[in-house]
Amino acid sequence: MNRGSGRSSERMSIRQRARAALTWEDIDMIPWLVKPNHLARGYYERILRNMGMGISVPVSALKESTPNVEIETKTVGDSRVTTYRTPVGDVQEKFRVGLPSELGERRSDWRVEPLIKSVQDYKPVEFIVEDTVYKPDFEDIALKDSELGEDGILFCGAPGTPIMQLIERFMNFEKFAVEMHRNRSRAEELMNLIDEKNMEAHKIVADSPVPFVNIGDNTDSVLVNPRLFKNYCLPCFQKYSDVYRSKRKVPMSHMDGRLKSLKTLIGQTGLRAIQSFTPPPVGDLPLKEAREAWGDEIALWVNVPGTVFHYGPSELADYVLQLLRDAAPGKGLMLGITESVPPSLRKMAYSVITKTVSEYGKYPITVD
Repeated sequence: MNRGSGRSSERMSIRQRARAALTWEDIDMIPWLVKPNHLARGYYERILRNMGMGISVPVSALKESTPNVEIETKTVGDSRVTTYRTPVGDVQEKFRVGLPSELGERRSDWRVEPLIKSVQDYKPVEFIVEDTVYKPDFEDIALKDSELGEDGILFCGAPGTPIMQLIERFMNFEKFAVEMHRNRSRAEELMNLIDEKNMEAHKIVADSPVPFVNIGDNTDSVLVNPRLFKNYCLPCFQKYSDVYRSKRKVPMSHMDGRLKSLKTLIGQTGLRAIQSFTPPPVGDLPLKEAREAWGDEIALWVNVPGTVFHYGPSELADYVLQLLRDAAPGKGLMLGITESVPPSLRKMAYSVITKTVSEYGKYPITVD
């Protein structure tokens, strides 16, 4: 990576700034980007963006299909049931629908019944995994990149580790805990199948034109403790990161949970950035401690915790200022919002963060 000097004295575009932050290059100031779904369109958006707030746009480089699986969805009342019919049996999942979405900030549905409910469900789910076909889908990426221009960056999603797919896609955490106690070997067989299929997807994504790839976990040490992370996440992160680094991509992962007990293991993953790193009071790993643990190997795309928005403008400004101090002099740092934002607080919070970063985020950051 280019860690030379001299570029920070020049005025950079938001795109240049964000790319430099995620690759430890010189910057002129700390980038601050928001995903489109967390940014209300209109006059106030224009004001914030004119002040230096950028946009981070998630894209997909994959087409996914299951040609030998029949999928049937029915909605009755406040429930949606999806049935997957395979040659070796059927499985179904159930969602509660019509939930409050807070102007699109939250999902309006929630899974209440997972695909795997008994040991008989493993075979159909294994068939679904093996039947999955991944194909490249790069056609719209260049257009989206051109439309975004210098106002931000694209980042590409990619499948998460098998253990997280078991928890989030095929089971839930309660069922996963039971299965790892009663049917560990069966769960591990399924994870191995998912891992093999994941590698097919990651090799495709690595050939996409997007330089930043987000491996779609949702890491929290309360859900995946150090033992589970070491046995099931670490080897996968290392393999997947090798694929991307060989193609000069920046592999990241969405880790917005409590990471303190995982910090040494995360340093061994081969990841080059943590997307949605969340400091206290929501996370348990302070930014300064993370920087000391990972040095200049892992850049931090920091999620400003939504709970801090409730403190009020002055306290929020102090919080952001402390983040900047903790990351001084400021290379390898980007601020963002990667969680739901109460719409009633969005205007105030974004204004405070944008103004604070604009005034105090110039590189190099001083602690005074």
